[in-house]
Amino acid sequence: MVESILKPLYRVEHLDGIVTTQGGNAPAHLSGIRRGKIRDVVKLPTQIVIAPLMALERGHNILNENRIAAFEAAVFLSRPMPVPDDWQTAVQQLNDWALSNSSDVSLYEPLQKRGDVLTLTKVENEFYQYAVAKMLELNCRAMSFKQLTNEERSVLCWTQLVSMWQIIGRLVRGSVPCIVHFLDVKFAPQSVKSELDNEVTSLLVGIIKELQLAIEAKGKQPWEKTIARSLYGAFFNALKQTKELRYEL
Repeated sequence: MVESILKPLYRVEHLDGIVTTQGGNAPAHLSGIRRGKIRDVVKLPTQIVIAPLMALERGHNILNENRIAAFEAAVFLSRPMPVPDDWQTAVQQLNDWALSNSSDVSLYEPLQKRGDVLTLTKVENEFYQYAVAKMLELNCRAMSFKQLTNEERSVLCWTQLVSMWQIIGRLVRGSVPCIVHFLDVKFAPQSVKSELDNEVTSLLVGIIKELQLAIEAKGKQPWEKTIARSLYGAFFNALKQTKELRYEL
C-alpha cells in the first residue's frame, strides 16, 4: 500500500529502495532498519524511509557525504494523534497543567475560607488533590479532534507541531530546501471539499493559530515573540502557504 501511494510522487526503482524502521525488540528476521541505526541509512540503496513520527523526531542527523541532509522530503501519511491508551500524552498534559498553575494562589482560597493557615504541607496536599482531579479529567477526555476543548486542542497542537517541526528539521541540515506533503485527508477535511477549514476541523489550521498567537498576539512580551519567531517562524510561514489548504481563523 505504501509503495502504491509513494510511487506516483517519487521515482522508486524497486522495493529495496523503501525501508521501514523496526523497534529495538523487533524479531531479527524482519526486514527494515533498527531505529538506533537510522543514521546508517545513507550507506544503503535507500530512497524512502517509513517510520513512526516519534522514531525520528529528535536526536538523528541523517547526513550524506557532503554533510547535508540526506533526505529532501517528508510525507506525513497520517495525521498524528495520541494513542488512546498511551499514558505519555496524559502525563505531558498534566505536567503542562502543573507548570501553568503552580503559582495560582486562587487554588488555595478554599483553605483560607475554611480558616486554615496556609502551610507548605497544606498547599502541597491541596495542589496534589487538584492534580489527581486533573489526571482523572485527562483520562476521560475526548479523543476526536473536533470534540476537544480549546485548552485540549491547544496542548495537542503544540505537542504535534514540535514533533512535526523536528522531523522537518532533519531535512534542512546544511541550510538546504525541502518539501513536505500532508497526505491524510484528516489534516484538512474541509479543504479537500474546496471548503474552509478552521482550528476545530484541521490540525494544520490549529497549529497555524497557535503559532500566530505565540508570534503575533498582542499582550506578549517582545522577548516572548522573538523566541517564538526564532524557533517556529519558518514553520509558521510555510504552513500559511501550504498548497490547497483553505482556512479561516
